[in-house]
Amino acid sequence: MLINIISNNFAPIAGLLFLFIFLLSYKTEDKEKKDIFILLCFLEIIELVVYNAELWIATFEEPTKWRILLSAVGYSIRPFLLLGILQIFLRLKVTDKKFLLLAAPAFLNVIAAFSAFFTDIVYSYNANNEFARGPLGYITHIVSLIYLLCTLLFSIFRGSKKQTLENIVIWGISLVVIVSIVLESFFAVQGLGRTAFVLSTIAYYLYFQTLSYQQELQKYMEQTIESQREHLREMNIIGVLANEYVTVCYVDIQKDIVTPYRMDPFIEEHYGEMLRSGVSFEQVFRAYVTQDIYEEDQEFFLNLADLQEMLLYLRENGSLSRKYRVWRNETVLYCEMRVELVRMEEGIEDMVFGFSNNDMRVRKEMVYQSTVQQELDKVKAAKNSLSDIAELARKLQESIEENLANL
Repeated sequence: MLINIISNNFAPIAGLLFLFIFLLSYKTEDKEKKDIFILLCFLEIIELVVYNAELWIATFEEPTKWRILLSAVGYSIRPFLLLGILQIFLRLKVTDKKFLLLAAPAFLNVIAAFSAFFTDIVYSYNANNEFARGPLGYITHIVSLIYLLCTLLFSIFRGSKKQTLENIVIWGISLVVIVSIVLESFFAVQGLGRTAFVLSTIAYYLYFQTLSYQQELQKYMEQTIESQREHLREMNIIGVLANEYVTVCYVDIQKDIVTPYRMDPFIEEHYGEMLRSGVSFEQVFRAYVTQDIYEEDQEFFLNLADLQEMLLYLRENGSLSRKYRVWRNETVLYCEMRVELVRMEEGIEDMVFGFSNNDMRVRKEMVYQSTVQQELDKVKAAKNSLSDIAELARKLQESIEENLANL
């Protein structure tokens, strides 16, 4: 007796033990699906307990109400195991009405199983405590096959469009369960059915674990690609703005978020917190223009404070490079702003802008330009003087010629 119990239950108990370990330790976002698997495990444990209790009561010399109860519970549970697999496969957010319609055959089977207390139409036990099958004795197997056929039909419908691993798992589960039902019903093989149900549940759960792993791997790869894009973006920033710009920021155009790459002490002190908070381009750009740029130089930049206006300007002109004046410690300094579009892969664009304090260089350029302008003015003045002398000489020549003609 003990050897039979061990041989009939060792595989399903070991399988359920490992399945529970995985279910309780693995975190998943699909809580509803996980709850169904846990419920299936509990139902399979109950089915194991009542089956073994019935085997023990079957050794009694005469039948008891307890054996009928245990048989009714065992017969009632099996269709619900397949109903749970069907529900997971259909991915249904089951309402009360849909669940009642889907579960109607299983509930009818429950009524039929418990009818053994009042009638022999499904099964009964004779005076020697021997099992006797009634006219509806195969109703549990029929209901189980209905759920299997429904699952197979949906699987075939999906498989006709695209062959998936899930379809293969479902077909394998169906084959194993059908074989176990046939062997138990017609060849009196004991314990095979519950082992088949447990292994089928484990197989289906392993499929979802594999699917979840693939999704996590894909998510990891996407994050890695995004990280590589960020690195490429930084390299492009360095390539575009080189090292002469002490403050460099880039703009994610799709999200309209400004991120600082490098900041000078003044920008860090006055705008560092704002920049690191994920502020929009217009907010930080307008704040800088109105608070720091010399009032007479603000108009040009304020016209480009809107992100779309700035993008339009850059696409029309290629880039923006402009000198302007700022107030620093009650002193006017000359600075330069440069804005570039950085084209990434797949047509994605980012915008990079940098600021540099070029006061000394700009002033030298201004002195140089002023000197050049003065020299040009002198040349122009000399040309004008030569033109005046030439005009005077022409008029003098004409006067002489006129006097000579009068003589």
